[in-house]
Amino acid sequence: MKQKILWFLGFVVAAAISCWATSSSFLLMMPSLFSSNVVVRTIMVWLMVFLIYVLASFAMKWVIDSLNNDGYMSHPKAKLWGGLATLFVAWLILSFPTNAHTFFYKLKIGDVLIEDLSTTQKYSQQLVDRTVVDPVYNVLEKKVLAEWKKFEDEVKSGSTGSGIGEYAASHVSEINNNILPAGYQIPMPTNTNRASDLQNTNMLNVWRENYLNPNLERLKSDKYLVNAQLSIAARKDVKDIKKMEKAIRSKVQTNQISEEASEPLILQTDGVLKTAYSHINAGQKFVKFDNEQDKKRYTVAHDENKVSRFMNPYSVLYDFVTGKIPVTFVFWLILSLVIDLAGFFFYYQWKKEEFKY
Repeated sequence: MKQKILWFLGFVVAAAISCWATSSSFLLMMPSLFSSNVVVRTIMVWLMVFLIYVLASFAMKWVIDSLNNDGYMSHPKAKLWGGLATLFVAWLILSFPTNAHTFFYKLKIGDVLIEDLSTTQKYSQQLVDRTVVDPVYNVLEKKVLAEWKKFEDEVKSGSTGSGIGEYAASHVSEINNNILPAGYQIPMPTNTNRASDLQNTNMLNVWRENYLNPNLERLKSDKYLVNAQLSIAARKDVKDIKKMEKAIRSKVQTNQISEEASEPLILQTDGVLKTAYSHINAGQKFVKFDNEQDKKRYTVAHDENKVSRFMNPYSVLYDFVTGKIPVTFVFWLILSLVIDLAGFFFYYQWKKEEFKY
């Protein structure tokens, strides 16, 4: 009887660790699972994961008994396959990956938060500064300047003589009618066929500085830079990100980031990042991404960011399989495997002793 109690206590300890890890992972992935009330939600999730663990333990015993069948079990093959199917769902899909996820999450969440906040702030700042021009503008500007060069060449030493005559003016007409949109045209220079070279040069400089360049800059600002409203929204994002980063760094430095009390701050940070991601996505033409991986992450049509993805055990497992997560994740998989197998072993021994009595 004493040995039976020890097996039972071993099972309870292993089950408690596994259920804690599984419930933590489920609540990270689905913060409002079952109820918005914290107490009700916690009780319901713990009850669910405990039943999953007991079911997996029972399934493991079923499999072992089927393999060791000495004639007392009816339909051993059916129970073997039923046990394996139950193990696949209850343990391999629900319990095992979520356990490894919780252990890894507790260790790495601080680094993930700081990295995501830092990268997002950098891209949001580009929207604030309005420094990145829509590539379409560069094509338009190149056409305008090429035509303007023809205009200047004709004025200085054209085939019809220096000065602004009908042929030279046709280049300005080409810019106004076929390249620049309405509202940004350049005033047509007056005829200067009899002007000196110095007068022509001065006139060209005036036209370039007073009309051509200002009109191009106004056009760029109005239509080919991020609009003022989005820039203002990004400014607020940067302010919120800095605030969250300061709070997160404080938690990391005091080793509190992995504690349950930090979860509200992490969820708040996740919300700030989602807002910033949406603004970066809206203004993606005006952001220079460091690499294609970042571009894909910030411009996809969903609300997932690096932090929220890290809260999902199946996303983490997928990222590990595809090489996006360090091989050190294997350690946490092994640890989860050991804990669960120990629990299954204790359960089997406990039930075996119970059967004897």
